[in-house]
Amino acid sequence: MRQKQRWNTYIARTLNHEPRPLLLRALPFVKGNQALDLGAGALNDSRYLLNQGFSVVAVDGNASILKIRVPVNKVICLFHEFEYPEKTFNLVNAQGSLPFCHPAHFDAVFQKMFNSLTTDGIFCGQLFGNLDDWSTDSEMTFHSRTEALSYLSLFDILLFEEKKYTERKGWHLYNIIARKK
Repeated sequence: MRQKQRWNTYIARTLNHEPRPLLLRALPFVKGNQALDLGAGALNDSRYLLNQGFSVVAVDGNASILKIRVPVNKVICLFHEFEYPEKTFNLVNAQGSLPFCHPAHFDAVFQKMFNSLTTDGIFCGQLFGNLDDWSTDSEMTFHSRTEALSYLSLFDILLFEEKKYTERKGWHLYNIIARKK
């Protein structure tokens, strides 16, 4: 219950924010208009994509997104429960969400996400590094730089930047924009 309340608070706090800068950097590479917003949160990126002419499927584990008035296809489930249609999306946007996938499911989720991209489809998102303050949480997934890059072996990497900073906690993440080969 506490986890649900934390996500409700996050969604309320971030409602109506601008789209994430990494998404804006990725859009010039996207050919087509089918998008999957994985871990859609307050639907800010989904709203922006919709306004840019995309058809959006927004997946999130928190049912409170159903109350947000953004006319996209909203799916409430955990990432490993989502039925990823193959070769469908021109863009998968996963802003800070994949690390919340349980390690037991991460590899399968990443593979299904990859398979859901069209050829030349763009993945835009982050993986958390193993130096992140939350890295002791066994319910989350963290990667070394080498491990993160190994997940991208079937992609052309357009951007891979490692970030370490402190803002309420110590962050270690990899910003990624990659094109499916």
